Amino acid sequence: MASEEVPAVEFVTAAELREFRLRTVFVRGLLSALFRCIIIQRQIRQRGVKQIIATIGLAMLLATAGCMGGGTSTDTTTAMTTDASTPTAAPTSATTTAAPVETVEKAPSTEPTGAKSFQTGNKTGIASRTVSGDTFLFYYDEADEHALVKLADVSTPPLNESEVTPADYGYHEAANESETQAHKKAIVGYGYDAASAVENDLNRIGGAPTIVHTDRTTENGTPLVYVYFENDNGEKVMFNEYLLQQGMATLTNSDSPYADALQAAETTARENNVGLWAHDDANESNERSVY
Repeated sequence: MASEEVPAVEFVTAAELREFRLRTVFVRGLLSALFRCIIIQRQIRQRGVKQIIATIGLAMLLATAGCMGGGTSTDTTTAMTTDASTPTAAPTSATTTAAPVETVEKAPSTEPTGAKSFQTGNKTGIASRTVSGDTFLFYYDEADEHALVKLADVSTPPLNESEVTPADYGYHEAANESETQAHKKAIVGYGYDAASAVENDLNRIGGAPTIVHTDRTTENGTPLVYVYFENDNGEKVMFNEYLLQQGMATLTNSDSPYADALQAAETTARENNVGLWAHDDANESNERSVY
């Protein structure tokens, strides 16, 4: 019986295997480079700089291919590039417009630094960042600067329960810790309401707030000010007085030029059980710190 011819087994040489692996690595690098180019293209399109997409894409492609093929000789890399039929980019002009560099402006500090030279008289601007309901950064239009200020003669509740003393707001002595925490939580809530009022009520569209400086500062040097804004009726309203009327603040100075108006505003809020004075003990006397 005739014997069947067994086909010869072809073995892959080490050189061929190495070349196959290099080609695989190159293809992966090429795909990765294309993916990066797509991402860069989207980012640049958003910035309106379309003319440099081809240049950056080609640079990324060549850089990635070179990195992924590291460790091989120049001849091997060149050969692989030729075999893979890598498309040649169209020639670009000698002068390439650089992509604009985005400048990230550092947020102005809310740390007390004392009064600035431009913090005098009456100035217009906008409350740019709140620290609490009575302390915030004010952007001065004329000086093109941010500076910290505090509302004169009033104090809003702290934003941290650990800093709250319920007795300062007329609360009776709590029977247990749970009741104490409930009182503190309610008080802090009005502190956040006051901070929101700075952003939503003080910065109304009707006109830029006007800040009136006094010759006084806090212990850490922050200027004490009165701020006026325009309400829904187009009337100029003192923000310090407004917070008292809304039950979001307490009067801290009974010896100010506006003491009568400020005292009347707080009294009205107390009598109507508004805000901080909406609890049962609200009309009892309490001691408050005075600047």
